[in-house]
Amino acid sequence: MTFYLGMSATQQRQAVSDAMDRTYLLVKQGIETRKAKELAQVAGKYESSSKVPALQARIDTLSATKTTADDAVTAIKSAADTAQNVLVKLNAMYAAAKEGNSSAFDAALTQINIMVGSRGSDLDNLVGNVLAGQSGTGTKFIDAGATQISLSLRSLGSRFLLTEQGTGRQFETNFYDQTVNIGGTKVSTADLSLVSRSGDTLTFTDGTDSWTADLARGGLSVTSAWTYGDLAGSGQALALEDVGASIRSVTKALANLSDGQLQGDLGVSILQNQLDALGEEALAANDSESDALAAEKKAISTRYDMALSNLAFAAQAQREVIGALIADAPVESQSVFDIMGSTYSG
Repeated sequence: MTFYLGMSATQQRQAVSDAMDRTYLLVKQGIETRKAKELAQVAGKYESSSKVPALQARIDTLSATKTTADDAVTAIKSAADTAQNVLVKLNAMYAAAKEGNSSAFDAALTQINIMVGSRGSDLDNLVGNVLAGQSGTGTKFIDAGATQISLSLRSLGSRFLLTEQGTGRQFETNFYDQTVNIGGTKVSTADLSLVSRSGDTLTFTDGTDSWTADLARGGLSVTSAWTYGDLAGSGQALALEDVGASIRSVTKALANLSDGQLQGDLGVSILQNQLDALGEEALAANDSESDALAAEKKAISTRYDMALSNLAFAAQAQREVIGALIADAPVESQSVFDIMGSTYSG
């Protein structure tokens, strides 16, 4: 260490101080690096053993199930609302039939078909329209998460088709413009008159031509007023009978849908309770793990901070000792380490 020779005391003190500063910084960096590594290790330990990710995965899965259940219950409720509205219109048709009011009768029937026919998707079609000759009855199982709902499907619309005897030509009814397609020509139902009816075999005319055709119903049993002889005589009684049967069918469907809605609401409620419980469990686990992690991090930081504080104190103390040992006069033949050695040995 003879490179200190020839320096003034001030220069030697500065040189020693600079060397000690470099040493202090190196030691400090080492301590801070070790502290960061230990903090990362403890954070990794909690991350790998945390219960929160598994709980969150269960929450995500259950949330998806609940969303599907919510959609199912919404569809059932919508179908029940439609069934209720159909029932209102059928009651209006019954009143119109009793009064012999063909116009009101057909208007209500058209409104029923508009309501039911606008329902398209699989779930929405719980009370949808079907083709003539089909009842639309069946059973559908709907998954509401915590419960399986069994619904008895029915078509609550009215579709009917006339098939001409002898030729097999089919005459389709359009409820929206109140026409019947006869051989490619749309004939207004207001221009059709029932000549005779035996069961579901009808003979009718537009005033010029006559046809005899077999009636096939789809969904509800009720058909247009002209097929009942414009609600006169025996046709009126038959119309009241068909409307009454339709009312009973829709009432039964509404009861089934309402029961399904109650089951669905219960299933969704159970799922929500499960979600709430999982959420609370995940929150508690997160809080507990966060508190434990924070405590360990604090202990690590405190330990290393104390070490750094002690190191800084020791460095400062050494500077003061060395400063006191080095005289103000130039040192010609001894280094500071020589002086320190002779001082301590003397």
